[in-house]
Amino acid sequence: MIVHKKNDVAGFSILEVMIFASITAVILVAAVGYTVQLVITMQKNIHSVIATHYVEEVKDWLDGEREENWQLFQEQASNTGTVYCLNVELTLGTAFPLPVGACTTDGLTPNIYQRTLTLTKDTPDDETATSVSSLIQVSWQDQRIDYVERLDSTYTVW
Repeated sequence: MIVHKKNDVAGFSILEVMIFASITAVILVAAVGYTVQLVITMQKNIHSVIATHYVEEVKDWLDGEREENWQLFQEQASNTGTVYCLNVELTLGTAFPLPVGACTTDGLTPNIYQRTLTLTKDTPDDETATSVSSLIQVSWQDQRIDYVERLDSTYTVW
């Protein structure tokens, strides 16, 4: 009687293991790339929400200043547009004159924002204006890309 030994060993060949590892690596790299892009987008959205808050803060402050003293408010504008740097904490007690010119330093938290206000009136500088246009801009840079939140408003004498 001849006895045959069976050498059937169950398992994976090295080729099957390499294919599985390659497919798994591709899937993991794609997942990490997607996650990184998601975090970058989330950070940009957070910065955009903060910038919108800073724009609304200036709008509310301007509303109060206009109601407090129209004469002083309109005197801060020019017919060519006066630019103010508003990288300071604004409260209704904060009054004109503000720093004139574009912002050169950061002052808002986080320290990436530049907040400017441009006031333009509808008459020459020496006359009392009946309307003043404002342009509020908050700019920042994220991932070497420049972003700006802006709001245009027109104020008129009551």
